[in-house]
Amino acid sequence: MTITITTQITPTFAQVGPFCTGANLAPLPTTSQNNISGTWSPALNNTATTTYTFTPNPNQCAVPTAMTIVVNNAVTPTFAQVELFCAGSAIPALPTTSQNNISGTWSPALNNQQTTTYTFTPGGNQCATTQTLTIQITPQTPPDFVQVGPFCQGTTIPALPTTSLNGITGTWSPELNNQQTTTYTFTPSAGQCASSTTTIVQVNTVDTTATSLTVCFGDFPFLWNGLNIASEGVYDIVLVNQFGCDSLVTLTVNELSFSTSTTNAVVCQNDLPFNWNGETYFSAGNYATVLVNSFGCDSTANLNLSVENFIQPTFTADVFEGCTPLTVTFQNNTLGEFSSCLWNFGDGQVDSICGAVDYTFETEDCFDISLSLTTVNGCIGFTTLEDLICVTATPIANFIANPSVVSTIEPLVNFVNTSVFADTYSWDFGDDSGNSSQESPFHIYPEEQGEYVVTLIAYNGTCTDTVFQMISIQSEPLFYVPNTFTPDGDLFNQSFLPIFTAGFDPYGYNLLIFNRWGEVLFESNNAAVGWDGTYGGEICQDGTYIWQITFKELGRDKRQIIRGHINLLR
Repeated sequence: MTITITTQITPTFAQVGPFCTGANLAPLPTTSQNNISGTWSPALNNTATTTYTFTPNPNQCAVPTAMTIVVNNAVTPTFAQVELFCAGSAIPALPTTSQNNISGTWSPALNNQQTTTYTFTPGGNQCATTQTLTIQITPQTPPDFVQVGPFCQGTTIPALPTTSLNGITGTWSPELNNQQTTTYTFTPSAGQCASSTTTIVQVNTVDTTATSLTVCFGDFPFLWNGLNIASEGVYDIVLVNQFGCDSLVTLTVNELSFSTSTTNAVVCQNDLPFNWNGETYFSAGNYATVLVNSFGCDSTANLNLSVENFIQPTFTADVFEGCTPLTVTFQNNTLGEFSSCLWNFGDGQVDSICGAVDYTFETEDCFDISLSLTTVNGCIGFTTLEDLICVTATPIANFIANPSVVSTIEPLVNFVNTSVFADTYSWDFGDDSGNSSQESPFHIYPEEQGEYVVTLIAYNGTCTDTVFQMISIQSEPLFYVPNTFTPDGDLFNQSFLPIFTAGFDPYGYNLLIFNRWGEVLFESNNAAVGWDGTYGGEICQDGTYIWQITFKELGRDKRQIIRGHINLLR
């Protein structure tokens, strides 16, 4: 007897690492480069350098091996502290390499308006930690001054102070201007952490104005700003304005005489009594009264009042009831001329046509119809006819056939009625079996292949709707699958071909042939093409092979998958 001793294999692996402390360590491979499978111990440690042992799984002629993964400690970048800055000053870019030679980037972007802490992030594969640096920003101090002015136009304005109340020195611009109100800007001298400021020096102008007065006859003399005005005319007067500056006023005085006016008014009968200038009038006529005009002077006002009689609109409709959508023609029969008209159809919709108007009612209900007319004088008449139009909803016929394609073995179809606005129904199943008035019936069709048109009529009173749907009765799939074929060149039984005779969709057919390892040797999507026992141009060995057929049943969404074995003999 010879006993063979095989030399144990040492598993080989690609070296892993080194890593930085805290890095994400991927699991070590459980199969070596020379195909030895096994396990590693201890568990991975990303905080310290560790030696791991690989132990092969049983029944492999292999010895354990080891691998040391180096984990390096992260270095903390160091930087020099940056000085204080005044808000708005330019801050030099932060160094991208630390004092201990760690390169990286800073975030966020430099901000010269407020104190900010920046974070340094090392780049690439450097074993280093992040670092932070805070840059202090000193806010600018606003200068404070006492407000100057106001001044009258042309007077001397004293020089503005060049040192603020809080000790900030600087200069003002532009030069002082004593002719108009001006905004001046104070700019602090260099070396002070201070902001600029502005002040407005108000310069009040000398006014030159013209004023007119209208005086009723008999109101002379009268006083105006301390002056006695005896008659109409033009007067030049020097006054002191609201800012204490001299101003020149040209006063024009006009005398008004007694006035007379006439007003013509037309009112509607239903708008009486009529109020005019504080008086109430109950009928047409000519009236006169003494009033005070817009200038406060007495005047005579004449009123010529006319009254228009009340209008009662009349209209008719060509139909008064029907099914939705119902179109009705409304005719305005009111005599006269109108400036505007308004139809209200009782369902929230209106129309402004004054003559005949067509309107279609889309919903079921009885509707009040209104017509409002406005004459050329603005008088309004209004008429409403309650429940003039009554509309019945036209039903919407619909149903679901469950299923719509059935087998000759069990030709039962359940009909689910999904019609709306209907209360009675009539079914015709298309097979001369008679009608049904059930809401959702079921029906058993003849046990033979065919197609039938189902008709549903839905009723809502005298309103109807009809819907049709096809029901298909299909035969069950019939097929034969042989269990042996002999591709030996003798013209008999040369290929493996399943035979389908009925009930399948040839466009939903697929045939697969597998060997015992699950490898696909042959595929066909044509029910007329079978397997000739070859793979890659070579004849396969005798033996048992696995077949799988997938096909869609004719007229249905159902798919079937069947599997079996075929014996190949030569």
